[in-house]
Amino acid sequence: MKKFICKLVIFFCLDIVLLSGLLILSAQDRWRMPIASLTKSEEYFKGNVGAGEIIPFIEKVQEKNSYTKLILGDSVCNQIYNRFQVKNDVYCIAGTNRAVTLAGQYLLAEEFIKNHDKVTDIYLIILMDSLITDFDYQFGYQYVIMPFTETDTIEFLKEETKKELYRKYGSFFCQKPVVEIIDKSPLNRKLYLNFLVEKDKVSTEKSTSVISKVSYEYLEKLYYMCEETGIKLHLLSGPHADTPERHQLEEKMKKELERKGIMENFESYFNSITYFPIDLFRDGVHFDEEVVPNDFYEEIIYKTCLKDFKVK
Repeated sequence: MKKFICKLVIFFCLDIVLLSGLLILSAQDRWRMPIASLTKSEEYFKGNVGAGEIIPFIEKVQEKNSYTKLILGDSVCNQIYNRFQVKNDVYCIAGTNRAVTLAGQYLLAEEFIKNHDKVTDIYLIILMDSLITDFDYQFGYQYVIMPFTETDTIEFLKEETKKELYRKYGSFFCQKPVVEIIDKSPLNRKLYLNFLVEKDKVSTEKSTSVISKVSYEYLEKLYYMCEETGIKLHLLSGPHADTPERHQLEEKMKKELERKGIMENFESYFNSITYFPIDLFRDGVHFDEEVVPNDFYEEIIYKTCLKDFKVK
């Protein structure tokens, strides 16, 4: 009996070693795609997702140069403003997407301020959707944990926030070596992200707030950081599709902010909301590039009254 148990333990140990070896090997350049093909996980490495999409923006705001103004925002901000970076030598334009959450936007702003001496203005241009966004199980890991862990910038989040991330994703899976192995391997992405899908299904976490907790917390931190450093923060809205659902969401947000007694902090945001016909959008959120000409984006930018912003 003892011999059988010993053999069983050895068998399981060998299995663990072999499996661990496969997972580590799947993150190596030489073996990444062959293993992905074998395990039918190629799709998890397609597209510019997660760290590959966000790290270039982290590096951009860290670059020491003569920029004095920063534009941050979600994917609609990205669609409208990023195209004009080559024409602007005053503005650093770093529109990313809503999945980075307001915590990620805060980290980008902090890195910009640390690496630039004469910052005067920061523009945060986001849809109402971005104010709703919290750390979700899939995109939160790919767009917050991965890029900010791999660049060692996640440490500048609040301790309470880091504990929340560890609880949601598991502290082991938030360690830099583990994050890098998951990021570089389609197989590991497939296994871990599918685990998060299942975890999300059984999650009992519910929020009654329209605007997410992380948005409230990191907008406050962003305002405080800008106030401390003498920088003017502009919270502005991106353009929305003119639908009943969008107008209803605006009213819900206003009522929540009035109940909390902080509506005055968001007045400029709601005053900047513009609505456009739904047929100009390809998905109800982003403009349809086949319908909207480049001049249209210029008109939107003119309406935001960004000083010194160049489109020509």
